[in-house]
Amino acid sequence: MKTKSHSLRERGRDAYFSPRPAVLALLYLEAEFIPKAFLEPAVGIGNIAKEFEIHGFDVECADIVDYGYPATHVRDFLKWDIPESVEGVITNPPFRFSQAFTAKSVAACRYVAMLGRIQYLESMVRKEWLTSNPPTRILIPSRRLPMMHRLDWDGAKNSSSACHPWFIWDKGRHSDGLTEITYYDWRDFETDNRTGEPRVVSNARGQADGFEGSPGFDED
Repeated sequence: MKTKSHSLRERGRDAYFSPRPAVLALLYLEAEFIPKAFLEPAVGIGNIAKEFEIHGFDVECADIVDYGYPATHVRDFLKWDIPESVEGVITNPPFRFSQAFTAKSVAACRYVAMLGRIQYLESMVRKEWLTSNPPTRILIPSRRLPMMHRLDWDGAKNSSSACHPWFIWDKGRHSDGLTEITYYDWRDFETDNRTGEPRVVSNARGQADGFEGSPGFDED
C-alpha cells in the first residue's frame, strides 16, 4: 500500500503499514472464508498478523527484513517456494512488487487478500492477467482509510489521498467469473474506547455483533 508519491530512494523498502480499521474490516467481512491458518509474507510491524492472531488465527509471519514483530521469518517472498500446505496469503504488499506478490499468491493458494490502491484495476500492464484472474470480491471503503505513513516518517500527518480496497481471490467461490463488490465504512470498525473492542453493530453479510467465524498497487 502506498499513500503518496515519493521517489524510490525515499520509499526504501516501501514500509507503509496497514491501517487497523482496514484489517478489522477484513476480519469481520471475510470471517467465513478466511483459512484458519495463512501466510503474511510482508508482516512489517504486525498490523495484520496481530489482529488475526487475537481472533484465533494461526499466522505464519515473514518479511525481507525483521521489523521487530515476534516470530518473523526473514526471507524474500518472491524467491521462496510457497508450500502446498499454505491455504492463504493476506498482506499489504510492497508497492513496487504488488503484482508479483499477487500473481505468485493466487497461483499457489486457495485464498488471497491484498490491500492496495483502486487504480490496480485500470492498468494495461495487468489487463491480461486480471481478465484471466478476476478478483472474487473487492471490499471498498466508502470513506478514505486513515493514512499509514512510511516507517520513521517525521513529517506532516495527512489523510489518505486514494481509495485502498481489499482485493480478494477465493478459489471455488466465483459466480460465473463475476466480481462481488462490497462497500464498507471503516468507522464501523473503530475501537470502542470503553471496551477496547471494535465497535461493530453488524457487517455487510448480516452477522451479529462480535466476531463469529473461523478461528499501493501500481506497476505501470
